[in-house]
Amino acid sequence: MVRRRHRLLRPLPLCVCLLITSVPAPTRADVRADSPAPPWTAAPVGQFGGTISAMAVDRGGRGGIVWLAQGPRVVAIDVRDPAAPAVVGRSGWLDRVVTALAVDGPAGVALTGFPSDRPDEEAIHTLDLSDPSAPRVVARLPLDGAAHAVALAGGIAYVVRETYDPQAEGNQYRNTVAAVDVRDPAAPHVVHADVVPAPFDVIDVQVVGQALVVTASEPLQPPQSAAWRKVLHVFDLADPANPAPAARIVDEAWCRLGERPGADRTGIVYGYGDGGGIVALDVSVAATPREVRRWPDASVGAWGCGKGIQPLFLVDEHGLPYLATHDAYNLKGGLLTAIGPPADAAARRPIHRLAVGPAAAALVGPHALIADDSGDVTVIDTRALAVGDGAVEVVGTLPLLGGASAIATRQDRDDGRLYAALGHGGISVLSLDRPHGRPLDPPVTGRFVDGLSRSALHVAGRWVVAGRTGLAIGQRVPFVDESEVVDATDPTAPRLRGAFRDGRFARIWTTPAGDWVVHGRSGSTGPASAPVASPLGDPPGRADVPVPLDMRLFDGATVGGRFVAVGTHPRIPATGGCSVKRLAVWALSDANTARLEGEIDLGPCDMAPKEVVVAAAGDVAYVSTVLEAPMPPGVGRSQLTIVALSGPSAPRIVAQLALSGTVTTLAVRDGYVFASGGRALDGSPSVVAVDARDPSAPAVVGSLPGTGSLAVAGGRVYVSAGQSGVWVFEPPLAWRRPRGEAWVALPWVGVHAMR
Repeated sequence: MVRRRHRLLRPLPLCVCLLITSVPAPTRADVRADSPAPPWTAAPVGQFGGTISAMAVDRGGRGGIVWLAQGPRVVAIDVRDPAAPAVVGRSGWLDRVVTALAVDGPAGVALTGFPSDRPDEEAIHTLDLSDPSAPRVVARLPLDGAAHAVALAGGIAYVVRETYDPQAEGNQYRNTVAAVDVRDPAAPHVVHADVVPAPFDVIDVQVVGQALVVTASEPLQPPQSAAWRKVLHVFDLADPANPAPAARIVDEAWCRLGERPGADRTGIVYGYGDGGGIVALDVSVAATPREVRRWPDASVGAWGCGKGIQPLFLVDEHGLPYLATHDAYNLKGGLLTAIGPPADAAARRPIHRLAVGPAAAALVGPHALIADDSGDVTVIDTRALAVGDGAVEVVGTLPLLGGASAIATRQDRDDGRLYAALGHGGISVLSLDRPHGRPLDPPVTGRFVDGLSRSALHVAGRWVVAGRTGLAIGQRVPFVDESEVVDATDPTAPRLRGAFRDGRFARIWTTPAGDWVVHGRSGSTGPASAPVASPLGDPPGRADVPVPLDMRLFDGATVGGRFVAVGTHPRIPATGGCSVKRLAVWALSDANTARLEGEIDLGPCDMAPKEVVVAAAGDVAYVSTVLEAPMPPGVGRSQLTIVALSGPSAPRIVAQLALSGTVTTLAVRDGYVFASGGRALDGSPSVVAVDARDPSAPAVVGSLPGTGSLAVAGGRVYVSAGQSGVWVFEPPLAWRRPRGEAWVALPWVGVHAMR
């Protein structure tokens, strides 16, 4: 068994992160008096959204509240009216994404750390949940090793965490269970570092009555063997701080654990595994566990313990088990399957199909709450599944923002909305309007959901263009890497207009005669391809228009009815030759013909094409070119070039500014340029703010901690951080639109430019 550690980008640290140097422009002016004196760093003033990674229900019977781990926060959901679930409280943001959560009465614990690439950033947090409207973090205890799961009972938290043993043969990473005393929430401390000693590799943990139940994998002999078997360990909790080994069972059913909800628990633990189906075990006497019932054919699809995406295991108040899984044959949605009722003659069990794969689940009475990867929390009445007739009723839905891979505001005007492309689950539309004095928590007002991943976004007029990624597994998904157009005329109900299967490059080109989408292949990989402008909306009868670029296209922006394209042009066509960065300005004539108006080279010849991104506003284009991009990703050098477009047939460079870090995203608003610089030399992410109100004299005026997709609206800067959701900044800038700027055109935003 080979274990791999999976780490994503960490959330936002509060630090200054890019080292900036400036290259004097030919007509460099002094920094204006109304500009803040550099350097400054604006801390976040708000955060919303994020991946939902766990749900927890109070074991003591307060069944009206379900607790969510969403991004870096703990969220309280009131489900006393299942038809109208509502958020009633949120904790402050924790230092990292919350990965696991457990609740016992008014006390709770939350694990944080993932995504992170530093093992000393894992931690357990004690929570005061006595007031659901204001959940509060009491204390934080650092953990040695990544933490994955937690159970809480009697003031002791049992944490599954990863440890490293350099003396071990073969696999040197394994999971064990640590007992953490949280009876004094202000002073948590580890009382037992390794409840299940080597060579066992812990999978899951549960407390049932006076028993601690742990599932683990055990390597078969010899130690170098790749074969493992599942083992159940039962501990007596007469002394909760020192669990005493009481029983051990070898059975493939013991992988994920579950328990019946409610205060009146029966001492029965449930286990689900690959080969053993589902088992109900009475552990009321820890030394003599007794099997009560087994469902041997409970496996669903191709998902199981140790196989890809793990199923979510639920047990209702009557002791009937359910599995919430991703759809192994569709890969875009999910299934909620009732295991208790007998299968029909075709061996099919009652199921309810989910539009998006499940991320977390809980049962409250007869209602299952399923949070999916888009952020939606759906309340399902399971009683129909329990009797096997399959007539499942969706009682209510609470739309939340999931993990945002890209965000954008409308490039042609500020419509008070934020658009978010989700890493899984589609596109969300949020309202940025808020009553005076209310905390910033934009509601999701519209959603286009299909369960697929998206990594880039562009919005203009009524159109939303996104890049989506399919999973090429056999023939299950018929497309990979496409661009799509969504009609958001009604932002509460966006609908798919069409898709382009010739690559994931797509930009909206707005002209007085109508809107177009420029699409085609691009980037540093694969051959260059001349893009095509396809008409959007009315009038009917317009045909596609070729845009015959002579360069490898990286990015594009629309401004003043023109399309500004940037890419690389081969200076020496022979293999191994160099290329130059180039900007081209295109116009669309009344004859629906794309016409090259002007172009300019942006720098010397380069042996390897690198990232080039562009933003445009008024009669100015802002181009960032990566000069050096060594490993790790983000460390390197970039250059911001400001190009005057007042004479489109003769664009000219008016200033340049050198930046440290590999800039992959630009946003422009009111003469300020915001550049997302990836990871800088110190390994920290950052967004740099440049004052370019005088285009001939750009100056770095500050930075924002964080990296990702950018959007600017109403004097605020929004930065997406994937699983951490969206962070909000209010930098100390003089937000006055420069003279002559008719409207602002944001660039194609996204951590990964569409290729």
